[in-house]
Amino acid sequence: MFAVILLLAACAKEQLPQGRAVLADGKPVPDVPYLTAILPDATKTVFRYADQTLTALWAYYDAVSIVPNGYDYYHAGVYRLPDTAADRTYACFERETAVGATGDYYTAIYPGRLKSYAQFTQFRYEGQVQRKAAPMAHLMDYFSMLVDNLASYGQVDFSASTRSSCMRFDLSGMTFHTPTRIILSCPGCGEALFTLNNVTENTLHYTSETYYSADKATSLSLDLTGYGDAEQQIIAYMMMSNAAVSLPAGTIVRVKVECEDGVWYNDQVLPADMTLTPGYCHRLTVDGDWTRSTADYTRYAYDGEVAQLQAGKAGLDLIIMGDGFIAEDFDNGTYDAVMQMAVDQFFYHQPLRDFRSDFNIYSVKVVSPERPHAENTGLNGARNTGAETALGVFFTPNSTFLTGNHDAVLRYAAPVIGDSGMSNATILVVVNQACYAGTCHNFYDTRDASDYGRGFCIAYSALGMSEEQGQCTIRHEAAGHGFGKLADEYYYTVGTYSQAVWNSLAAFHAAGMYRNVDRYVDAFIYEQWQASISGLALTDRTNVLWRDMFNTVNDYETVESLGVYQGGYTRDLDCCRPVADGSRSVMSGNRGVFNAVCRRQIFYRLKRLSGEYSSDMYGTEAELAAFLAWDAEHFLPGYDTWMASASIAPACVLENRGHTPPVCHAGHWETGRGFVEE
Repeated sequence: MFAVILLLAACAKEQLPQGRAVLADGKPVPDVPYLTAILPDATKTVFRYADQTLTALWAYYDAVSIVPNGYDYYHAGVYRLPDTAADRTYACFERETAVGATGDYYTAIYPGRLKSYAQFTQFRYEGQVQRKAAPMAHLMDYFSMLVDNLASYGQVDFSASTRSSCMRFDLSGMTFHTPTRIILSCPGCGEALFTLNNVTENTLHYTSETYYSADKATSLSLDLTGYGDAEQQIIAYMMMSNAAVSLPAGTIVRVKVECEDGVWYNDQVLPADMTLTPGYCHRLTVDGDWTRSTADYTRYAYDGEVAQLQAGKAGLDLIIMGDGFIAEDFDNGTYDAVMQMAVDQFFYHQPLRDFRSDFNIYSVKVVSPERPHAENTGLNGARNTGAETALGVFFTPNSTFLTGNHDAVLRYAAPVIGDSGMSNATILVVVNQACYAGTCHNFYDTRDASDYGRGFCIAYSALGMSEEQGQCTIRHEAAGHGFGKLADEYYYTVGTYSQAVWNSLAAFHAAGMYRNVDRYVDAFIYEQWQASISGLALTDRTNVLWRDMFNTVNDYETVESLGVYQGGYTRDLDCCRPVADGSRSVMSGNRGVFNAVCRRQIFYRLKRLSGEYSSDMYGTEAELAAFLAWDAEHFLPGYDTWMASASIAPACVLENRGHTPPVCHAGHWETGRGFVEE
């Protein structure tokens, strides 16, 4: 039996700590919930359902952020329920941080730690863990809502907000032996249906903070803990994105339960079209007809095994794994060969090549039920065909955007080096698909500014349409974006200027990232913006970010055309790059070598992570002198040889119209919780 019934909108405030109300199981709620957040100069805040049998309460210290114009996170304000307030339906939010600027409109976001529309859209639903003792407690951490285009913010009505949805599982009909995970999927649908964050489209957007894309997957998962050896029924709740999921008639809906004795699943074919509506909690009931999954069960013999390929210095950790490799690929040596290729390509260019022995290198076996079997769409990307892989790889047709189930990746990676080592780990996932696709997801630390790019990464890279193309992609995504925290130096955004982009770039620079590109002030910008930006000056060699690298003993101007070249950070007008010829830079043409500015960033991060440099050393005379000396000895004497040996074939040229910049996720790593997004 399969049924989806609208139960409630936004179930995050049901049975939670500090006295939140209890859900009356099985009773549907006919009306949309109504929430009004009364902010300053008011007396109460209400959050309740029309059906009086189901009431929820604000908890003390709940917070709402108010953002001018939706993206101005620099001037966001926060209003919080004081810690002296008891949990109740009536409460008053007090101003904690004032809104710092007047906007044409305002955006209200819950939870208050999300301080822009972009942060809301990047809010992810992976990593949920339901404890048996508190089956709804995790929902509070995975519930979000947003109201946009407010003329004022004295009163905010969330009743028509964009908000999370929820799935309630009622599973019975067999004995579940120590269940550890529930997976919801639609196998064979041909496309990924579930978004892993709050983006509702599968397209690339640009915001004032960063690039982000709709991370879509063929499945969603919920981890379980505290469940016993012989569970007869599982009631579980999984928060989902605010994106509507349309399920046409004939769709197979599969729920899987991973147990100690194997994986069990139930398939139901929908008799009619169905939509999982944003803002509601839906019910999925399975009371029998469970089948044991042979493919899932047999993979566990060696799935997750770790081989340490090399021991190095503390702080320098590289973890390699693959997705879409089946048991046969392990038996015939294919998997190990691909992993070794990935390691070699990560260290292909200087300065990583020279410091290879300093790294701790691990290869993790990840066995998938199926190979991806995606359809190559030509120059860029591939079209998914519904195959089930261990890490949930997802391709975007006619785009190089590539993603996977980050939570699944971390389940394999975190045990390798432990929580304490994950904060700056580099994770490379090689996808067993011959197409041109690759995207680095940088999870960067927002707790304080940094001079070396704090945070770990997951770099997904397909095998390429040629062996060389796949190798180039690994160098660009994993070594460049992932470890080096470098930005793209090419451009395809044409004819636009944006101060918001400058704000974004300045924030990344302050975090020790993207220092191989800078803002660019031309005559038009100078004329239009000098009144609003103090100290604005035309960009030249005296004020660009890499100004201290000119006129050195290494003569980078002659050796590799170091200069100030308009165009970079994917933009043609308001940003700039350090070298002219894309064939000379991995971060521009996906070929050549890392230019001098990029080499310096990588060199510095190597030294910081290994503990050889103290904080805030970047930009000092000693730091520059150390890099110049190393570069003069280890790179420049063989520059012509490096260029000749570096792949520069046309197969590696980026197709600018479809290449995807790195995706950045703001937050920090916490022991016991994993990556906590902000």
